[in-house]
Amino acid sequence: MGMFNDSVRAQTKEVLGEMRDPVRLTGFSQEIECEPCGTATQFLEELAAMDERIVLAKKDFLKDRELAEKMGIHHIPAFALSAPGGRFPVR
Repeated sequence: MGMFNDSVRAQTKEVLGEMRDPVRLTGFSQEIECEPCGTATQFLEELAAMDERIVLAKKDFLKDRELAEKMGIHHIPAFALSAPGGRFPVR
């Protein structure tokens, strides 16, 4: 079962339908010592599945530490939203 009920999914798809350009979601989590990471990852996966213009990149906070620091990510779970190739993500 998903996180979104049918009504929320329909409303979200409607809002996403107005999006002009593709976006990239970079999600940071880790499997150990991060209880909420699984829920956050599931949320991002389900959101990305609602519109093909949402590109999800899942990253491990420890293994991808350099990228996390570059994007200003200091705690997890976290995600950054940016235009593909964009330099300044929203965290």
